Order: sequence, then structure tokens, then C-alpha cells
Amino acid sequence: AVDVTTGSGTLSRRLGNVVHCDAVNGKGIDVQADARALPFQNGSFGLGLYDPPYLYGRTSRHHSGLLPGTTWTERHSTWSSPKEAEEVHQAVAKEMLRVLRPGGCAVVKVADSRLKGRLVLNHVMVWNAFVNAGFTSRDLLVYLRTNTGVFPCKKSAQNAHGYYIVM
Repeated sequence: AVDVTTGSGTLSRRLGNVVHCDAVNGKGIDVQADARALPFQNGSFGLGLYDPPYLYGRTSRHHSGLLPGTTWTERHSTWSSPKEAEEVHQAVAKEMLRVLRPGGCAVVKVADSRLKGRLVLNHVMVWNAFVNAGFTSRDLLVYLRTNTGVFPCKKSAQNAHGYYIVM
């Protein structure tokens, strides 16, 4: 398996035999690489994991992952706009399709977010990017978060759930 955006390893730390990749070199990173240009041969893996950022703009004060030892940085953990996020998701989806074996599986962990008070459906954006790249959707799992961090809007259920997209 390959985790193309390992960060602190939230998605892959419980799995064995995973190549941990990230654009930022840090503890637990095996290969420093941009998820849009992975240094692996075609068909190298049976499973690919993608845990992209889901926040927009200067939101570090709202991020629930500001913990000692994490690799979260504003530069690498937020998007400037939904358009930027969409372009990156499209490129990552194409690259993951390339490095996965035929019939391989991609699992994406994503949460929706808000930008200037408006809901951004990140899970739809990611889903479309992967389907448009050539993946077939297998499942959409909704998970409930027991720790919603320090997000300012406690009235929204958006803070309490996210998605695992299986392609």
C-alpha cells in the first residue's frame, strides 16, 4: 500500500507494509514526494490512501490537528480556494490510478468545510475527480468524529462527520 499524503499518519498508521509519502519530510515519512508526481512505476501498489487537507485560507486557529509532533502547516494543510483543491484532487487521482495495479483500490478520507460562511462539498469534489480519472466508485462511508476540535461553529453537523470514499 502507499499513503500519498501521510502527514502524521492518521489514515495509515495502523496498517502494515505501507510506503508513507508526503510533500513535507518528517517523522515516519519513507519518501518525500508530491502526490501529483509519485516516484513509483506503473502498477506498483494494490492500495492507495489519500488524506487531503480540507480547510481553506488562513484557518490555522481552527484546525483540530495543532498538536505537538504533527506535520500540519498552513502552507501544506490548507487550500487557497476550492478551484486549487479541485485541480490538485484531479492530478492526484490520475497519479494514483497510474501507480495502482489494475483492480487496485483507492481510499480517500475527506471532510466538507466552509469558506466565507458557505459549505464546500469537498467529498463531492474528490469523488468526481477520482471518477473522472477512471476509478469506479465502490463505497462511501460516513464516520462520526468524537473530537470536533476547536471549530467555531458548534451548530453545524459538518464538524462532527467526514467521509471515507472507496474507489
